[in-house]
Amino acid sequence: MNDWRFHRVSALALLMAATGGAAVDTNVVSVRVMGADFGGRNTVAAWCHTEVEPVLARLENDWPHGAPVLLVRLQDSARAAPRIERFSSPATTGGGMGTVAVSGWVNANGEELLEACVGAALNAGLRCPVPDWFAVGLAQGGHPGCRARNRLLRRAAPASVTPSLEMLFSWAQLPEENPLKRAWCAEVALFVTDHGNAATRALLQRLAEGAPVKALDLASDLNLSAPRFERQWRDWLAQREQVFQEMGGLTPDAVDGLRARLPARPAPDATPVMPRDFLRPAANTESARRAAAWQASSLRRFQAGQDPALAAVAEAYAFYYEGLARNRWRWRLRHRLEAADRALNELERLTVERTRWLDAIDSQAENAGDQDGIPGLVVEKSRLREYIDRIERETTASEIAHPAVP
Repeated sequence: MNDWRFHRVSALALLMAATGGAAVDTNVVSVRVMGADFGGRNTVAAWCHTEVEPVLARLENDWPHGAPVLLVRLQDSARAAPRIERFSSPATTGGGMGTVAVSGWVNANGEELLEACVGAALNAGLRCPVPDWFAVGLAQGGHPGCRARNRLLRRAAPASVTPSLEMLFSWAQLPEENPLKRAWCAEVALFVTDHGNAATRALLQRLAEGAPVKALDLASDLNLSAPRFERQWRDWLAQREQVFQEMGGLTPDAVDGLRARLPARPAPDATPVMPRDFLRPAANTESARRAAAWQASSLRRFQAGQDPALAAVAEAYAFYYEGLARNRWRWRLRHRLEAADRALNELERLTVERTRWLDAIDSQAENAGDQDGIPGLVVEKSRLREYIDRIERETTASEIAHPAVP
């Protein structure tokens, strides 16, 4: 979306009116993208709308000083060596402005860019530096690909190493080479925001004061004792683990999540369209090819931590978008897209059928146990799903995980 309603920061309005920029305004965050690359501005603005805004949506209406402004400056050429820097300029009234400077945005690490944008927006909205446990955790926990990978990392760690809330709240700075700590930060950020608006609002108010926040302080705000708050944290983790074991990694919601990520913008001023619309002659432009390259990269980031079959289908669409970016023959791209569509439809059908079948088997087993009077005859969904997953992978892996593409 392009507009020139920069009512929050008048100086920024004059600057962007002179140099050109893209803008996305919501109640969550106001995004401004600047740079000489017209297609890049709109592509990155669309990415902020689909990636950054949903992460910050958990804080909607809870900003102490109003929604912040996020300014993304595209520096150097689109394919320069990637570099990401962020800093904030808190305002005296209203939400502040957080700035992220990006060099070589086409090759930039999407996960690092997401963390930088979320961190800059938080620092600006709260007018003070926000600790990594919340800034990085909110970014990691709000992205499907990061969330799936972090879940696997956390499940692989021994239960005895589960950090306490007091320990997690002390992680003001995180080393980049410690993915497990980032996974735990994602969990605790989700825990706090899932605890209700009162917990989120209390945390933001304390963070806005600029002093380190302790778990005991937040528990006091919620009229809880520290031990009870800690028990709630561990019960919440156990409940999430049980849900994952029952549903498995491949669910109808996961397939729907991939389908929702397929549309992209073929032109800077266009609305997102389905992948097939990129084959139209009007979409054979340089800006559309850049958007396709970005979409291919986004779909590959989505694959992290996903079920292998779902990741394979995402890769099939990434392969299609990559071909668009390289301006391959249209007939070849059409074959790639048809193969990806077939794989997605088949995966969706199998996933829905498996869910229905397992639910029916689970219900029959429980009823049989009640009728026969055999104590303990309970068929766990997790074990059934694990068995069916293994059988399905053996019988359909060649068709789904490796779709035939020219």
